Amino acid sequence: ASRTATGVNTQAQASASRHGYLVENNEDTVVEPMLDLWHKFNTLFLDPDQVQEIVDTKKDILQIEPVRIKNARVKFAMRASSKLQARAGLLQVLPLIFETILNPGLLELLARQQGKTVNVEELENMVLDATNYRPKKGLFRDLSEEEQQQLGQPPPEEQTRMQMQRERLQAQGTMQREKLDADLEQLVTEKILEVIAQQQQGQLTEGES
Repeated sequence: ASRTATGVNTQAQASASRHGYLVENNEDTVVEPMLDLWHKFNTLFLDPDQVQEIVDTKKDILQIEPVRIKNARVKFAMRASSKLQARAGLLQVLPLIFETILNPGLLELLARQQGKTVNVEELENMVLDATNYRPKKGLFRDLSEEEQQQLGQPPPEEQTRMQMQRERLQAQGTMQREKLDADLEQLVTEKILEVIAQQQQGQLTEGES
């Protein structure tokens, strides 16, 4: 079963489900109760006269009054398991999403009717988020000058077709020139034979007279 695409997807889904269950169980039985206990300790033992300094996500230091922490009603909820399940689901539908969004007919329809196109960088972010991969360099890079020049040229199939057409035209031109040369040679030969025949006829006429 692992040799087919369906079998691989089934095994990947089963593995993700097992991991998601373990993570969710750890969140419910360990992490969230521990955070609730810490908050309870803060409400019981936090010094009401000491301002608390907290570093936010932007690495800025925030000063919070202890009373706000003591009176806060907090409910902790971990989202690691849900993110893991969402990532596994996204991995399964990514091929279908890419096949649909990058369809040439859809791209042309978007461009003509709405003046829009696909944001390739967002597709890159979807792949990186789904695979949890952070490349050292960008997945995409700028085209070099040589590649930009090649981009303006027709594709290899078109170049091959144009080359074959040029060769065919050259062959036809060569055949036409050869035919013209043969016709000219035949015409000259006929004229020469005609002149010779006239001369011979004139000589015979003079001999008879």
